Amino acid sequence: MVGWTLDFMRRRPDGINGVMEFLIARSAMRMKEDGIEFMSLSAAPLAQTRAASTSSSTAGEQADAGAGAERQESAVERILEFLADSLEPVYGFRSLLEFKRKFQPELVPLIMAYPDATALPTVGLALTRAYLPSTSVRDLTRVLRSAR
Repeated sequence: MVGWTLDFMRRRPDGINGVMEFLIARSAMRMKEDGIEFMSLSAAPLAQTRAASTSSSTAGEQADAGAGAERQESAVERILEFLADSLEPVYGFRSLLEFKRKFQPELVPLIMAYPDATALPTVGLALTRAYLPSTSVRDLTRVLRSAR
């Protein structure tokens, strides 16, 4: 065992301030005592889509990309931005990232590979079910429509 991931961090509105921070810090100390090499605070998906899309590739890589790939990438980026803005009130991606930054983590981009753009609706639904398991397609549609 070289590392652990802390996930499912939840804070109740009536919870005592600092409890989550204490639990994370104490977990990190215990892991260090046990010789664990790293601890992950897991992902904050969609929290940095603008920053990640502009810094994830070099100018040379961008210049080497074909025009079709650039159009597809920009369309995907626009969709991700729309989803990030629409789902922020429901999930709180950006506030989650800000919370995690208290611990000075090493930020590592998440990269998703998919065969082609036609797979994205299925991928999106699977990701929604992973991060918002109690959200139905009807609920998601309602949130997305209200964001327009």
